[in-house]
Amino acid sequence: MRKLLIVALLAAFAVPASAATLGLNFVGGQDDTNASLFPGDSITVEVTWTTTDVNDGSPGMIAMAFNLTSSVQDGAAGLQTPDPGLSIANITAGPANWNAGGVETTLGGGAQFAVFASPADAITTPGTTVLGTFDVVVEPGAALGLHQFYIHRNAAAFSPDPVNSVGASYSFNLGGDGYSGQFNIGNGFAGKNNGSDAIPMNIDVPEPAALALLALGGIAVLRRRS
Repeated sequence: MRKLLIVALLAAFAVPASAATLGLNFVGGQDDTNASLFPGDSITVEVTWTTTDVNDGSPGMIAMAFNLTSSVQDGAAGLQTPDPGLSIANITAGPANWNAGGVETTLGGGAQFAVFASPADAITTPGTTVLGTFDVVVEPGAALGLHQFYIHRNAAAFSPDPVNSVGASYSFNLGGDGYSGQFNIGNGFAGKNNGSDAIPMNIDVPEPAALALLALGGIAVLRRRS
């Protein structure tokens, strides 16, 4: 019985006390990770930061920056893979008094989301915060079919990079079971070093036949209303 109690106590101490999660969500898609867009259209993506314990936010996170890639994680190469059919635009910061940065260009070709604040405006409370948004634009010449993208993780460049107000940084928890001071990636996770367990953001550019059917459906609805 005593041995069982000791094992239980050790297990309790081994369980992470808290966790933080970085993630992406489509605004107005079919759901958080799926959207269907025509060439020339765009959709807004929310960047969220969720903490489940005050220890994850204290003394406060004041910056987040990451590049975007169209391929799953490759631990050997660590490369950005451009998708000329997608680009990002209109990067905005979510919390009051935060500022937006980053690079608005081809997705995987240097596209970067970045927001930052002063220590006085650090995120210190548990819960979900929308750090900011960016638009994904489907270029007029985009290939039809499925396009996927992820948060690029590059250990050499320390990306994704959330920085707290004392100059130390949260680090991405490769194991996927985050604890105080570290974080996981939810939607938009490019996978472990071998690309497994990835959670892609999916944009489907419909085939011409599907576009025609959607157009006919719209015409039928207009006729019924008239």
